[in-house]
Amino acid sequence: MPEPTAQTTSASPPTADGEVNEIVIEAVAVTEGTSRGGGSKSKDVAGVHPILHVLAVLLGWLLPGLGHVLIGKAARGVILGVTILMIYLGGIFIGGIGVIDSQSPEAEDGGKRPLALWFLGQALIAPSLGLNIYNHHLQEVYRDEVLSEEYSENDAWYPFVDTAKAPYEPSFSKTHEQGLLYTSLAGLLNLLVLIDLVFLEHRAGATEEAWG
Repeated sequence: MPEPTAQTTSASPPTADGEVNEIVIEAVAVTEGTSRGGGSKSKDVAGVHPILHVLAVLLGWLLPGLGHVLIGKAARGVILGVTILMIYLGGIFIGGIGVIDSQSPEAEDGGKRPLALWFLGQALIAPSLGLNIYNHHLQEVYRDEVLSEEYSENDAWYPFVDTAKAPYEPSFSKTHEQGLLYTSLAGLLNLLVLIDLVFLEHRAGATEEAWG
């Protein structure tokens, strides 16, 4: 009788150990599967073709967030794009199209207007270039067809001398400054988005190496 008892007692621990080992093995398998899944996602980004990568940056300049959509980061691109475009369009709604101007409102000697530094920020969003050209066209039409000879060349630009005949309602003072601030800030934010596109591949590669 003692022998069966000894056999039963000795057989129980291996069974318990076996169950524990199976649980540990399953936990390790789940952990490895999660790690491999994270690595595969990073590999997808790191494996973007260089030409497609450059195209993504270009599209991100043309329309904020579009570059991330191209490389498979659609949710990230939509969030960034909507946020930046809301700030950008908000600035135009506040200050009007007149805030998109590559030339300073104050003319130098000879009537030449220097480059406006805020436009460097606005130009980080491609549509600003088109709006700037259109704005200058409207100013040229105003100067040639509306402005009378009694006003100097400097008065032909900003603000419009005769606002009743101006091609659009110009903004002044704080309203104009807020429009400049919003549109320039949107461009600078888009610069961060473009930088994120440039270094996204390197970060993905580093993540893949970390996961092994």
